[in-house]
Amino acid sequence: MKYIVLNHKMNMDYKTMKIYLEQLKKLDTKGNKLIVCPSDIYLTNFLEAQFIVGSQNASSNKDGAYTGEVSAAQLRSLGVKYTLVGHSERRKYFKESNQEINKKIRLLLLNKIKPILCVGESLNEKNSDSTKEVIFKQLKGAFDKLSKKNVDNLIIAYEPVWAIGSGNIPTKEEIETVISYIKDLIFQNFNVNIKILYGGSVNEKNIDIINQVQGLDGYLLGTVSLDIEKMRVLIDKL
Repeated sequence: MKYIVLNHKMNMDYKTMKIYLEQLKKLDTKGNKLIVCPSDIYLTNFLEAQFIVGSQNASSNKDGAYTGEVSAAQLRSLGVKYTLVGHSERRKYFKESNQEINKKIRLLLLNKIKPILCVGESLNEKNSDSTKEVIFKQLKGAFDKLSKKNVDNLIIAYEPVWAIGSGNIPTKEEIETVISYIKDLIFQNFNVNIKILYGGSVNEKNIDIINQVQGLDGYLLGTVSLDIEKMRVLIDKL
């Protein structure tokens, strides 16, 4: 069984979403665990359709006068089970720091929501052979003050920043090296066998290669998640 997390990002108007939702209901997941992360305004649509639902973000504040934000408690009250945290687009465009990401993780865990923490390196960092150093800093900041029990309720998504939306992916060996590094690092520090997903230009054409990666527990899908037919082909290859 693999985790298949669909990150819709800021896509689909209401009419398109309704058509997509009806198509998704008919998708055979072949026993894999499907988690849908739609835009916040569509969360209830997918919850009412009995999907396992994650949000794409949550506030780093508990509650209060933060116009436009959504709290972990609000998400929990709807029935949201997962939340993406630390996605490279949030780090880049919204300047989210490791400290803010840590605050989000702690609030989500307090509200019984599983964070899916995204980590990964830029192309410059990859080319300078700094991948492990970058990921170490991201994990260290995000895991600050977390207990073994906390970490056991997290999922890590390795998403090389340079791969997202580019159509390019690391080699099987490169992904395995990073996956192994993350799993070993977390086991050594918390004695937890953490679940790790891969994300970044995963599609129905390259899934055969990525699916050979040892130690991989699933996939965080972006663009391909918006196309049901491509999703069907991808899942059939798992």
